[in-house]
Amino acid sequence: STDREDSFFQRPEIMTALSLLQSVSNPLQDVPLAALLSSPAFSFSFDEITGLRLRDKKAPLYLCLCQAAEAGDAKSAAFLETLAKLRELAAVMGAARFLQEAYRITRLPLLCGQDAAAKSNLYLLLEYALGSESAGWGSLTGFLRYLRRIRESGKELPAAAPPAEENSVRIMSIHKSKGLEFPFC
Repeated sequence: STDREDSFFQRPEIMTALSLLQSVSNPLQDVPLAALLSSPAFSFSFDEITGLRLRDKKAPLYLCLCQAAEAGDAKSAAFLETLAKLRELAAVMGAARFLQEAYRITRLPLLCGQDAAAKSNLYLLLEYALGSESAGWGSLTGFLRYLRRIRESGKELPAAAPPAEENSVRIMSIHKSKGLEFPFC
């Protein structure tokens, strides 16, 4: 296997988790909400999201979802019910505990299937939430600010490495194997 230099924040599972957190924090943000709707956790198709958007082109997507639910769209109603539950939990829990509950409710780690690196990244995000709480950024909003500051600083968080497969060789760049990880290079 090769050593991929993927950004932690660009990993699909992390992008989904961040869309979830951003949508819970403020459902009036169209981009994170559309990303969450289209994620494996909720499986809205592109056509379904477009149909929601066309209900009222000037209104936020969240309000279009509310209109669809009121008109009898069961999928939109189920999503809004889950979102409401998550928003209630976020209001009374620290970021790490909330993220654990969000993973349980949305089944995000289970949706990663056999991708051990993706699951590891989701749990790494949970560790970052614990770290942000100990640094005084305890709430969901605080955690999102903490992550935004990390991104704006240009600091890169390492993504989990894919597990080594049996009978395989891992090719690493010289940059990655500076002698800090291994006694001999």
